[in-house]
Amino acid sequence: SAVGVDVNPLALMIARAKVSTIHLRMLEDLSRRAARPKVSGLYDFESERTADWFSGPVRRELSEIITWINGERIPRTVVVQLAAILSATARDVSFCRNQQWKLHRLPQLERDVFEVSPWAVFKKRLRRFIEEARSSSQVVSRYKFCTGDARDLESVLRVHGERRGFDVVVSSPPYGDSRTTVGYGGMSSICLGVVRHLARLDVQFKTAGEIDRVCLGGRRSDEAPTEFDVSEYWRGRRESPGRLRVRNYLTDLFRSCSEIAAVASPKAHAIFVVARRNVENRRLYLDRFVADTMRRFGFEVVSLRSRAFASKKTPIAINASGRSSDVRRVITMRQEFVVTLRR
Repeated sequence: SAVGVDVNPLALMIARAKVSTIHLRMLEDLSRRAARPKVSGLYDFESERTADWFSGPVRRELSEIITWINGERIPRTVVVQLAAILSATARDVSFCRNQQWKLHRLPQLERDVFEVSPWAVFKKRLRRFIEEARSSSQVVSRYKFCTGDARDLESVLRVHGERRGFDVVVSSPPYGDSRTTVGYGGMSSICLGVVRHLARLDVQFKTAGEIDRVCLGGRRSDEAPTEFDVSEYWRGRRESPGRLRVRNYLTDLFRSCSEIAAVASPKAHAIFVVARRNVENRRLYLDRFVADTMRRFGFEVVSLRSRAFASKKTPIAINASGRSSDVRRVITMRQEFVVTLRR
């Protein structure tokens, strides 16, 4: 059995899609029958935003896909899987630039000629999902997903009836705080704005700011107490604004590690997947921080290995300002680290 906890509704929805029962024949039938229905009006995907992220034709096709899914008599598990496919489709057909960590729109000239078919993208992704389902086997027999904060993990699990210690804890913390490094809330809210219109999905919509504020490092504090020396993991200038962001992020990560130790069994294994984020051209050594922190809570490092990003769209360098008139090239991450520990 497995339990998953996350503050991001989109992450929980995607996790459910990955482990829920695969109705292969039904999905194959849906793939063959998928057709554009007539729609009398378009769904509102961006009422909370001041900028447009979809063109008119894209909004129409996304509305057609939602209307088609809502008109099918299918189990809720299949709706969740189609929602995950639709969320990825929304990302692909939006004005969001590729090869960017943050949420930046294409320039106006590129938006004016941007042509992409959500139906074509959705069908391609659905076929890929079916192909992967044919070759995979489901290994999780019982699972539960909880909306909750890793900084209060023990109480979140207790509220959901999980009181036993866990033998294995797997975590992939954000590479950095969401507001200034990887904008998790921005793209998540765009996708949530689309999939929230699916009937029987029961997904909670949150704006970009609402998601970013509850991510690690999202609650800014000038007086947060620390139980570590930031300089051991990030060699930036002491008077720089980046130091406060790094300190707040690591403070939240420290608390999350203490909560993981609290819910782990006496002989548990803990596995962290992290990366070395660049903050003001200085690396943040999260792998070392996690290893040192978990040692405080009675764990020892079994292995530390690195691996190149294989399937993620990770640029080697980005324009940190996000504006064509102000190009500031910053080197980004090229690999991530898997830290395996045991108590």
